[in-house]
Amino acid sequence: MTCLTIDHVRQDGTGRSHTLTRALGVEAEVRLDYAAQPIGLHDRFLLCSDGVHGFLTEQSIVDILRERSAPEDTAGALVAAALQSGSTDNCTALVLDVVALPTAGSADISAAFLRLPAIPAPFLGETIDGFVLKALISEGRYSRLFAAEDEVEGGNVALKFPKPQIVSVDAYRAAFVREAWVGVRVHNPWVGRVIELPPGRQTCLYTVMPLYRGELLETRLSRSPALGLEEGRNITVKLARGVAALHRASIIHRDIKPDNVILEGGGSLKLIDLGGRSRTRARGFSTRGDSGYPRLYGARNVRGRTRQRGHRHLCPGRYHVPRFHGRIPVRQSRCHQPAASEPAQGFSALRPDLPAWLQAALARALAIDPAKRFHDMTEFAFEIEAGPARAPAAIRRPRTLYERAPLQVWQGVAALLALALLVSLLVR
Repeated sequence: MTCLTIDHVRQDGTGRSHTLTRALGVEAEVRLDYAAQPIGLHDRFLLCSDGVHGFLTEQSIVDILRERSAPEDTAGALVAAALQSGSTDNCTALVLDVVALPTAGSADISAAFLRLPAIPAPFLGETIDGFVLKALISEGRYSRLFAAEDEVEGGNVALKFPKPQIVSVDAYRAAFVREAWVGVRVHNPWVGRVIELPPGRQTCLYTVMPLYRGELLETRLSRSPALGLEEGRNITVKLARGVAALHRASIIHRDIKPDNVILEGGGSLKLIDLGGRSRTRARGFSTRGDSGYPRLYGARNVRGRTRQRGHRHLCPGRYHVPRFHGRIPVRQSRCHQPAASEPAQGFSALRPDLPAWLQAALARALAIDPAKRFHDMTEFAFEIEAGPARAPAAIRRPRTLYERAPLQVWQGVAALLALALLVSLLVR
């Protein structure tokens, strides 16, 4: 326990003087004590009058605070203990528990990452800052991803290391910074997160993520049985809600594709690879997506309806959603920009079993005219989740004789068979 303030009282040798040397109205000017105090998760702060701390030993206060009861209960226990110790003064105690802290800002994370040196991509068996690299998950052109065991905090995590040859490129190093910032800022069950390490632990450039177990959506789409409509709808709803969470934080992912979606057990999923994100006030950028999946294109001030165009591949184009005549709209100067009257390819050609209401919802999300699109991703998710407005009416038809009286039908059949048998015996 550390004492952060001192009492402004006149000392009289007993340590329990009540003569104030500073108070409102005592002096011509108000003088305030202030200080910056670093705090951590689960810290406890105690504010109490001298009627409490003047009649309790420091050890007694520490013992009561250590019990970790609710703040109100702990404050009550301190007051009760002071009264039992003979306190005759005002007994006031306030206990404050730190149960959450604001996430680090973009500037904080950027500064921290800029100070970290890049190391050659490590190999299996190495230990980096207490993380033992157990398995190689994937290796790409720009990074190497490992499954690791955390010997300090315990548990398994995923570590992503940039390759040294690309770290010198400012754009790729910035992508690592962005992924860390987005991962610690956005908390959503459908968006992958980044684990923020305690200050001083990380000594080189990498990001730490939970170890998600499952398969990529790209793998699921390429194997049998084919993705069913209900399964696809569930994936789309969760993915849309994850994208909506990013939008609420003014973040555009810009690279949603099956390779960046992990399907976990129990129907859960995670949208990953947040390094390609941009702020919604970005100006003058345009980029093609990988593997034929379009990213966000040309936007001076990106809003909800434009975001849907940027994420119109929520259901992959080659399985569900058509492209605009095989061309990905980017800047008009670089690529063909479809006119507002140009229709998309027919959905029925790609999925003949697609219900009419789902075709209409997807067509609205892909509308070239922004005014015809959903207002935001939350509205789109709700539309897909709600399904058809009403179930189609059953076709009315007359009931067959068998449906009306099955017993009588079988009795008639038996009678006819008995009659046929009797006729055959007579003939013989």
